[in-house]
Amino acid sequence: MRRDAPATKSRRWAWFTTGLSNAVLFAATLSPLLAAERLTDGDIATSASGDIAVAWFARPTTRYAHGILGDAIEAGSLVAKTHDGRTIEAVLPETQVFEDLTPRLVDLDGDGRNEVVVIRSDVTKGAALAVYGLVDGQLVERAAIPPIGRPSRWLNVAATADLDGDDRPEIAIVTTPHIGGTLQIYAWQEGKLRLRASRSGYSNHVIGSRDLDLAEVVSLKGAPALILPNAERTALEVVRLGSDAITLVARVALASRAVGHLRLSADGEAVELRLEDGGTVRTSLTQVEN
Repeated sequence: MRRDAPATKSRRWAWFTTGLSNAVLFAATLSPLLAAERLTDGDIATSASGDIAVAWFARPTTRYAHGILGDAIEAGSLVAKTHDGRTIEAVLPETQVFEDLTPRLVDLDGDGRNEVVVIRSDVTKGAALAVYGLVDGQLVERAAIPPIGRPSRWLNVAATADLDGDDRPEIAIVTTPHIGGTLQIYAWQEGKLRLRASRSGYSNHVIGSRDLDLAEVVSLKGAPALILPNAERTALEVVRLGSDAITLVARVALASRAVGHLRLSADGEAVELRLEDGGTVRTSLTQVEN
């Protein structure tokens, strides 16, 4: 079972000296102990290109008792390791946590450097989408949307991919996926996150689940499409991002509610999904093409 990482003198001093900032930087002098304090049920994100090679969440903490991911232990920091071997950590203030499991490494602006897409929650204002990156050797916030506005309100990332065929990635999220979720798609423009489009009636997470991947981007007739469950998780919906609008392409009813592991099949011809009744359903992409 995970527990809070013990405080050390060096950490307390580092926090004191930079306590007014939103994120505390510990550069390449990080001790092996800090690097080992990874969020134990999170994974390490990797990238073969860009400046950041790997990233993970660390400093487990219980200061935000929401527990939407199965327990009340969240991350207090984001750690990145560069391709040239530097390890850098951004530590959140006591009023925030990363309510997330695995960072997402993606080059949002095509400059050859990676951004880190995360879910960050404030203990009084709820969750927000945030983007971190390296600036002057420091791991800092590059952009963020406003938090939902109240505690115990969460969002989940659905995709970081090209969703409109312009060869630039967008970020799709579902806000409040358990209480009437809204799909929102953001584009990175001039260092900011701009809302491209939104559509209500979706969910991509089950309360208490550690499976955050209840959505999949596929290619239908050569154009990208996003597949995710409706708000009740009783059907899969296929949507496309057009000119600042999300368009419904197809809907496939499910025999039981969706619970996880929505992914492209090994042969690339279908999506597979685990259902609440314990079964797995396979939906052919030709069934939903339009």
